[in-house]
Amino acid sequence: MADGNKFDGMSTDELEAELEKRKLPAAPKPVKTPDWGVVIKMCGEYINSIVKGDPRQDDDFDQYLCGEVMQAIYGGNVFDWINKHTP
Repeated sequence: MADGNKFDGMSTDELEAELEKRKLPAAPKPVKTPDWGVVIKMCGEYINSIVKGDPRQDDDFDQYLCGEVMQAIYGGNVFDWINKHTP
């Protein structure tokens, strides 16, 4: 304990728990057949609003679109995984 190692004196269970906390999470896998329905609808509505001369100025559009794209690619539970593994 001359070096002041913070792991000195820890039990095997405590060390294993520490290692478990440091493991990198397995990344979610893309679904075999993405469902682009919502993404296509959102993009179409945006394009139509421009054609009608009243483009939407929704500041959150990019965020919502990104969320729908992530769900189309990785499935509906992707944000459960993201929220579990991000601060």
